[in-house]
Amino acid sequence: MTPSLSLETVASRFAHWRENRRNRREPVPAKLQQQVLALKKTYPSVQIISTLKVSSSQLSRWSARQQGESPSAFISLPDIAVSDSSTDESMTIAFPNGVTVTLKETALDLHLLSSLYGLNSGVTL
Repeated sequence: MTPSLSLETVASRFAHWRENRRNRREPVPAKLQQQVLALKKTYPSVQIISTLKVSSSQLSRWSARQQGESPSAFISLPDIAVSDSSTDESMTIAFPNGVTVTLKETALDLHLLSSLYGLNSGVTL
């Protein structure tokens, strides 16, 4: 993103996107969202909102996503104590939404981890 990005340039890009999007419910592309947020350093939010015809709630949501982007993409798992004994090894994961999953022995594979991630966030890997 260039520091010389102007409100008029982003407004033109928004107009082009609106003319070419598939339907009215299509979300604003992440690149445009980032450009809008970069404008906040130079222009007042009110001017950005009125010129680009976006809502203040959209602007707030995009800003919150950008600030929390990296941490929300990662689910931390509890530390697992590794033992040399081979008797009934298991791991229990408690998700913030109340779901608890216990994995026994060598049940960990990519498909299972992907499914567990989907339980927590609604998204698969």
